[in-house]
Amino acid sequence: MAEEYGTSATYMSEVAVEGKRGFYASFQYVTLIGGQLLALLVLVILQQWLSAEELKAWG
Repeated sequence: MAEEYGTSATYMSEVAVEGKRGFYASFQYVTLIGGQLLALLVLVILQQWLSAEELKAWG
């Protein structure tokens, strides 16, 4: 993933309008962290609603 990260970050900054390169390039990092936080939230919710046996049977 490391190789694709640098390439896509460069692409995002190159297609950005003048003066907004950092803002556009930040979307990649923000969505990466946002996805991890969303996954963690789903995990916490499932752990609250399901028992350990249900989690093992379902997951």
